[in-house]
Amino acid sequence: MRTLSPLLLLSAALLAPLGAHAQEAGRASSVTGIVSVQRADGSFGVVARGSLVRAGDTVATQAESRAVIELRDGAKLTVRPSTALRIEGYRFAQANPDEDSTFLKLLKGGMRTISGLLGQRRPAAFRLDTGTATIGIRGTDFITRLCDTDCAAETKSAGVANRVARTPGYIARLVTVQGRLASTTGPRAGKPLASGDPVYAEDVLETGPASFGVLVFQDGTRVVLQQNTRFGVERYRYEPSRPATGSVVFRLFTGGLRALTGLIARSNSRQFQVNTAVATIGVRGTGFDMVCTGACSETNAPPEDGVPTGLTLANWQGCNTATNDKGEAQACEGQALNVATADDKPQSLVPVPAYFNRSAPPRPDRLNVDVNELFGLQQDDFAEPGTYVHVRDGVVTLKGQGTELFTLAKGETGYVDRNGQRFVRLGVTPVFLDRDIFLRDGDPDDYGCFVK
Repeated sequence: MRTLSPLLLLSAALLAPLGAHAQEAGRASSVTGIVSVQRADGSFGVVARGSLVRAGDTVATQAESRAVIELRDGAKLTVRPSTALRIEGYRFAQANPDEDSTFLKLLKGGMRTISGLLGQRRPAAFRLDTGTATIGIRGTDFITRLCDTDCAAETKSAGVANRVARTPGYIARLVTVQGRLASTTGPRAGKPLASGDPVYAEDVLETGPASFGVLVFQDGTRVVLQQNTRFGVERYRYEPSRPATGSVVFRLFTGGLRALTGLIARSNSRQFQVNTAVATIGVRGTGFDMVCTGACSETNAPPEDGVPTGLTLANWQGCNTATNDKGEAQACEGQALNVATADDKPQSLVPVPAYFNRSAPPRPDRLNVDVNELFGLQQDDFAEPGTYVHVRDGVVTLKGQGTELFTLAKGETGYVDRNGQRFVRLGVTPVFLDRDIFLRDGDPDDYGCFVK
């Protein structure tokens, strides 16, 4: 504020009240540096902590400046440096949700939006426009950035050595679901999942009778869950530019699966394993089927006809090892092994049980899968001019002028070009979003809600 002249401060103080008749939208709960406001009537003012913001106002931050605006319904708008944001319209009718509306326009720069009561009870009433793209919400937290050449410059200044491509918050997608498949943990617990749904690290998946689901992970690993199966991910770490540093640890609680390993295992086979109650399965560039019954199963499920009790594995590509405290056994293409209990040594199994030849779900190596189509462009230096949206929580819709309506889930990033004609789903979070200290971290001040 030291850079403002006394004359400018006096002028701002005199002009600011001229817009007082406009409808109040909220107030600035945190201000750092120099932030100004242009009212709907053309008058100008200076924004300080506690300043009112009204419908029709355009809030502008200077370089190295930031503002947090809290709207009357509790929504928070964090405005990063060198940004201009206009509140085109705002109405919060606490007693009549049908009258709710929020219309924002990002003229330049970037912002983080955490929706409030209005966005939760009537998501269709919220709209954010960037000139070439329109953003809608369903109770969410997201970052928007309108890039010219600045984002490419920020990416370049980060340097290749310091640029770590971060994949979305989800780790896999369901490409096929037949029958019932649901997560038993997290916010979606008990709700059936469908083809196209993302799978998160906290999800433990469960299939019902006569059901199966096909999962594809970001590194190309494919897992087909068979009926009456319970499956979880204990660890999944993947960077597209450095697959050898990734790791995969699955757990099969009960039931059966068919798996084909992806880039992580192909780059470093020691970084892939499947845990069960009786043994740990390792791989060497492989495709395999396994079934977990008896002592291997958390429900002590009985085996189907022709399958030994415990953990039984059949390999159809590469090799597998089964290891526990009693020893180790190996099965390569066309071979099988069995571990009856945790107290039994893994044993080779001859012949391969007929069960594996009559498995109903498809073998994962025979599926046509496009990883870039599922997860987006995996390019860590993507920074073309246009609109970017990164979803931290909830669901966002993004539509350009010449594109269809696209849905982005938690952890996803979408891009619309500066002409509004092309949409790109990004498989990694651009560095200028991931490392934006003005938007990614919590607010510096502890402030309460401004709701009335």
